Amino acid sequence: MKTQKLREAIEAVLAAMLKSEGPVLSEQLFLRELVGQFANTGALGKVLTSIPGLARHADSLEQVHQQFRNDLQAFLASQLTVGDRKRIHAAADRVLMVPRTGVGGAMLYHYLPDSPEAAVAHAMRLLLDPSKPQYGEDLKQCQWEECNRIEDARQLPHVPRFFFVSERREAAVAAGKKLTGKAPDRYCCEEHMRAAHRARATEATLRRRRELREQKLKAAAKRAATRK
Repeated sequence: MKTQKLREAIEAVLAAMLKSEGPVLSEQLFLRELVGQFANTGALGKVLTSIPGLARHADSLEQVHQQFRNDLQAFLASQLTVGDRKRIHAAADRVLMVPRTGVGGAMLYHYLPDSPEAAVAHAMRLLLDPSKPQYGEDLKQCQWEECNRIEDARQLPHVPRFFFVSERREAAVAAGKKLTGKAPDRYCCEEHMRAAHRARATEATLRRRRELREQKLKAAAKRAATRK
């Protein structure tokens, strides 16, 4: 492409971005929106609704949602294949990002993905980026077995909620709670942590009762045998 045409193309893209209603976010907030909203519930946030001609992707949204959940689980289990990574990176390269300067000089980006697949692929690329390990290390999945059962989407396989430890810590600070040294990396919220603890306590009580019953039965059997 000749220099003049290249300059005109750049100017056209920048002008289009200025008119776009696409969100201006940090990488962290981009991840939180795609994972916290779309992956967990299927809800379309500002990133996805800003995609030009989103309606033409309507038929593929459910498939993109399911693939995203599969990729996140595979990432957490260290099971993404070379082929998975190639697919993710190829799709992620179709996201237009224009740098914007935020308050205090923070680096933000004006995002305009080519498709929902490109948007979620960019989220995966951030998690996989070896130069930014903080994102991948921050992502966890709730350990409460009943977490995130979506009542109006029973056709979806049950996948416990994905969450970011940093977001849980921020929520605790906002609620006026004192942070401890232990990272909240097992449960997506306090409610699910307490529910899991109650379930474990109930299970332990039932197990102890079974053991006591078995001990009494054995003792009774032993006494009966000695009388004979």
